Amino acid sequence: MPAADRRFGELSGGQQRRALIARALVAEPRLLLLDEPTAGLDPAAQARFYDMCCTLQRTEGLTLIAASHDVDVVARHADTVLLVDRTLRALGRPGEVLQSSQLDRVYDFPHGHVHPTDPGGQGSR
Repeated sequence: MPAADRRFGELSGGQQRRALIARALVAEPRLLLLDEPTAGLDPAAQARFYDMCCTLQRTEGLTLIAASHDVDVVARHADTVLLVDRTLRALGRPGEVLQSSQLDRVYDFPHGHVHPTDPGGQGSR
């Protein structure tokens, strides 16, 4: 049975997440606040989600604020990063904020150095 024909409770976790995101987008918001928006999504669905967000930002002026622990995703897609550990630790471009020393202090273990390929994201580790 197609997902569209099933009740919400019968959907997988990833399908439920996509349905909730779609529901939020139907209202054509100017600002979208999300907590770990791609949790439970497979890698292909994660890529589609972030591609869609970039398109909506460009074409509709959507502002997306998302909480994420995935440093690689943040480096690739964020324009601005807030590094928070009970209080604001850093604010700026991904290449400025996602430095090993800052992440080490917040996460209390060594991280690889993150190198965005451009100032707005699209980076790699």
